Amino acid sequence: MSDNCESCVMCKSDMQECCLCKNRYGSSGLSAGTGLNGCFATHMVLKKGTEVVCVPKNVSDIVASPANCALSTMVHAVNFATSNSKLKQSVAIIQGANLMGLYGCALLHEAGFLKVYCHDISRERLRLVPRFGGIPVLVEKEYDGSHSQIEESKADVVIDVCGHWDVIPYALHALCHRGIYIFVGTTYEENKSINIDTILNKCITIRGIQGYKSIHLKNAVDFLSKTAHKYPYESLISSPFPLQDFHSAVVLARTKRYYRTAVKPSHLLSE
Repeated sequence: MSDNCESCVMCKSDMQECCLCKNRYGSSGLSAGTGLNGCFATHMVLKKGTEVVCVPKNVSDIVASPANCALSTMVHAVNFATSNSKLKQSVAIIQGANLMGLYGCALLHEAGFLKVYCHDISRERLRLVPRFGGIPVLVEKEYDGSHSQIEESKADVVIDVCGHWDVIPYALHALCHRGIYIFVGTTYEENKSINIDTILNKCITIRGIQGYKSIHLKNAVDFLSKTAHKYPYESLISSPFPLQDFHSAVVLARTKRYYRTAVKPSHLLSE
């Protein structure tokens, strides 16, 4: 999704996802001087330092398309979680049943977690959670942080992919001592207080993850290949729209019927 300079202090510190010079494809306009880097086009110009991974034959283009964003980022998060938790006793909670949340359910389930709860305010989004190895938990839309709204379950790992401050008090309450709280690719529009005493008393580890390294992209594609027969990835993404029908794709995306709406260059539709 971006290039890496491989020479800045972050790249040299094995934190390529935080490269100080990286260009994110599709995030800069032509006026920025970064060239043709848009995503909704028939061609893209890849810069030096951009990781390219071959897609196996048993993974369709549609299934592979979110791998370089949502899936790779969740691979990064789960790798951190699994390297710091006791898998035989592990219970995880994912806050948010969006695309990253469903990927997270599958990744944690395959990693050996005994239970993976997925919380959301939408009954519709929770519908697919069991098919990806998770346990759906419906929470009140106006979540006030009280613990009585959700079935008690102590967790070794909590992963937040929803980006709402109101879910944080529950997570800190639900985490076991030396639990791990991971914030993944979310942006918080509000500024609220967090109970530092709970974090200290429980020795909770908090980790923010924005993006991924090249190895996470490779692992994401491998994961899709190994589990393509097991999880209904195709149900998450719409059939592709031709580029000239981009408006219809936007209309469908706004209905939120699918987790992602696909757009494909017209000359590739017949392939």
